[in-house]
Amino acid sequence: MPAASSLLPWFAPRLSRPMIGVLNNLGHEMHYTRGEVLYESPGFFRPLMLVRRGIVARALMDPLHADPLLVSLSGPRALCGSCETLYVQDRMVRRHWCMTSVDVHVVNADLLLRICDQNPLWQRELSNYSAICALSDRLGMLVTHATSLEERLGVLMIASSLSTDSEFLERFRDPSVEWVPLPVLPSMHVAKVLLSANRAKIRGVLQRWLQEDTVRWRSHKILLSRPRFAAFWNRVEPVLRTVAATEPGFPIKMPVRDLELHSEL
Repeated sequence: MPAASSLLPWFAPRLSRPMIGVLNNLGHEMHYTRGEVLYESPGFFRPLMLVRRGIVARALMDPLHADPLLVSLSGPRALCGSCETLYVQDRMVRRHWCMTSVDVHVVNADLLLRICDQNPLWQRELSNYSAICALSDRLGMLVTHATSLEERLGVLMIASSLSTDSEFLERFRDPSVEWVPLPVLPSMHVAKVLLSANRAKIRGVLQRWLQEDTVRWRSHKILLSRPRFAAFWNRVEPVLRTVAATEPGFPIKMPVRDLELHSEL
């Protein structure tokens, strides 16, 4: 079963509560609709954004092709925008867009860096953020290469739910619950990149789940068979635990202690 304080494959880590408190005193709120682009680089402005609600897709673009080279995700309490280039500037093309409707808190990155320089813990958390994001991306790659398409699609749906719904973990852990509602369905465009599969194969898995009663459509909601999807997660959980525990140089003491999947913003 998912742990209450673990990294999620593909998803950027959540910030600690003290760091969120710092960001709350800076910037302003913005709302974006599904599919809307909220950040592109290189560019003159370097907005840093804290996701309040929804999921943001963060793509490293291929200059020669339309499809991105790498896609990562940021859910509530995670960063998007200029988080990859806070300390190391480059000319790589990045594009962040809304996989769902999104509320973000926009801050000035340079101002935040100056404030965090006054506190070693804040500075450490911010400087380590990109490294932990890279580890989450690596976990996603391991899931993709170590599992079948059906298993990794199930893991992606669970990870998306854990990131966006504070009550999903409790329902998913309850053995008396047979069906759990899916809070958010990953977009097909994002799923095909993360899972290294084309749209037709992903649709085939979804159709098979409907036929086998693994997934149900009731009252405009998607319901997941908890026992079946728990088996998908259990298939990859040993890999996730091993990598998180043995990654060389990984800052175990901070900020992993603050990555609480079941906490509200």
